Amino acid sequence: MKTIHVLALLLTTMLFTGCSNSSLDVVPPYLYTFHLKFVDAENNNVLEDLDANFLAASFSVAPSSKEEVEAFGVKSVKIGDELYLEVGVASNPSKRLESIDFNLISEEIFNDDENHQVKTVWKWENRVDNTPFEIILGDRNLNSKVVTSSFKYFIVEL
Repeated sequence: MKTIHVLALLLTTMLFTGCSNSSLDVVPPYLYTFHLKFVDAENNNVLEDLDANFLAASFSVAPSSKEEVEAFGVKSVKIGDELYLEVGVASNPSKRLESIDFNLISEEIFNDDENHQVKTVWKWENRVDNTPFEIILGDRNLNSKVVTSSFKYFIVEL
């Protein structure tokens, strides 16, 4: 009986310590995604008339958030009949971010060459929702539109 207890103790110890340096222990990063739709005064999608690749290149992570962001990507995506700017970020898995700041410079959109600051605010109410609670462009809160439970976009009115 003593042998069984010792064997069980050894197996339990191996179970909890044997895989600690395994590649299976890698924790994935937290992912953040949001979509922007740029509209003019007549509610026309202005991305349709622009080079979306150039616009994506004009979007960057602000210095205040660079330390927290591990990966960053911007692309234009067509969902239904609409064109959106999709921004994706991955952060260190040790901490969920509550805000991420970006810079957007685009003379084609804003008719100036100024740096427009974009602040995203995240509230983690559940583990699957990775859309921002709020987006602020300069000093304006952007309106959002929920299309489905898994797709929400923010409207930049020019």
